[in-house]
Amino acid sequence: MSKYFNPYTDFGFKKLFGTELNKVQWDITNAMEDSEKKGFFKGKEEGVKIGLEKGREQGEKIGIEKGRLEGEKKAGLENARKMKLKGFSVEDIIDVTGLSPDEIKNL
Repeated sequence: MSKYFNPYTDFGFKKLFGTELNKVQWDITNAMEDSEKKGFFKGKEEGVKIGLEKGREQGEKIGIEKGRLEGEKKAGLENARKMKLKGFSVEDIIDVTGLSPDEIKNL
């Protein structure tokens, strides 16, 4: 065995630099994993927030449309009731309001 060691071997590298490089590499790897986890959770959180916002907007649109249709139906029934009281024929009431004959008869 010679008194010199080869720095290109693992043994020589450790003799020159110790195992500190492995610790640094380990710390960097852990930091990267932690950053990835934080990024994942932050992305997930933002995705949920965006999803809720879009869902709320879509729900509002559906609710507005449903309310509009119910209002039109209510107005049609009220108009049909008034027309029926004034003596309009069922055919004329159907033409004007778009209601079915059964709906008109039930007024």
